[in-house]
Amino acid sequence: METARLTRVQRVALYAGGFLGPFGGLMTSSILPELGASYGISPEEASVSIMVYLLPFATTMLVSGSISARWGIRRMMTTAYVVITAAGVLCAVAPSWHVFLAGYFLLGVSNAFTNPLIVTLLSRFTAVDRLGRTLGIFGAVAATGQLSAPLVSGLFAELTWRYAFIFVAVYALLLCTIRLPSIPNQQRQTGSRTLSWPIVWLCVTNLTIGACVTGLGFLVALFAYDNLGSSASERGIILMIGGVSSLIVAPLAGSAVDRWGSRTVSLAALLISASFILAVPLAINPLMLAVLWAVAIPCALAVALSINKHVLGLRSADSAISFVQAFRFFGAGVAPMVLMPIYLWQNAWGFIVAAIVLLATILLHLVARPFDSQRATATETA
Repeated sequence: METARLTRVQRVALYAGGFLGPFGGLMTSSILPELGASYGISPEEASVSIMVYLLPFATTMLVSGSISARWGIRRMMTTAYVVITAAGVLCAVAPSWHVFLAGYFLLGVSNAFTNPLIVTLLSRFTAVDRLGRTLGIFGAVAATGQLSAPLVSGLFAELTWRYAFIFVAVYALLLCTIRLPSIPNQQRQTGSRTLSWPIVWLCVTNLTIGACVTGLGFLVALFAYDNLGSSASERGIILMIGGVSSLIVAPLAGSAVDRWGSRTVSLAALLISASFILAVPLAINPLMLAVLWAVAIPCALAVALSINKHVLGLRSADSAISFVQAFRFFGAGVAPMVLMPIYLWQNAWGFIVAAIVLLATILLHLVARPFDSQRATATETA
């Protein structure tokens, strides 16, 4: 069956929507002093805003796919953009800290109905043999959102941090004006089964890369400070290099998934990532540390792309995709709680333990073989 087509404007709008979720979660990270000063609290107290966004974002993703499969993806995404617009305005004009947190909480919940659903829509309008590259481009846009959030909000904060949230509101409002495509041959999955053992193993893998790679940035920055004497700006550059490399590598990783398959790419990427994380304690200067980080982060993205493409081929894809993706954000959230005590005991062991967990995940894949589960691609089911 011929794959349905998107207009150029619709495809660009879908890619652009992938910018919002990662951007929203990190936009307060560089403006904590200004945010705290507006409400008479310390920057440390203002840092709770990051958790207020990320935890509802990840938790809602557990069910956003199922809800959208029942009520319609286009309807839920349009509603999400409307709510994001309102939440951005609420944050921008919030007269008190608690009102701001309420708006930011709402921003996190509503963004859980953007990124995973965009992935689903893109899969419906992309031929199977080109899906990996499409997901790679989407991953690059998401990486741009994550990379640019501290910079953009910091620039706005030179005038007032509130303009950053006005920017989010206007951005979402513009996306509302572009009519989303209707899904061809959509069947609402009111009774589809999301949870199965292969899905559980893939959730564990996402949890692992979230905790032991993408969520390890804070530990890399601490290592640079404690062992290499890096300044704040130098630590920021080291972490930024990881984001830039992800932006460059994402489309290539997607093409690799198309060519060699999800299982092969994910296993190779896990092994490379584990090796480079294991080598972090051996870094003798900031440049070496930046190179190690610049390889480890794109490998984690390659694993995520492999998982996404596989899940999109399952019969329960609409409900499963957001569920599986949520665990990557949960992993990033638990990383400080789990790895910080180990790092404080012995710096090197914080990274050694993370690498061991990644290697154990490889063994899990070799035994459980989650990528061998039954698939039902759009071509097969048409």
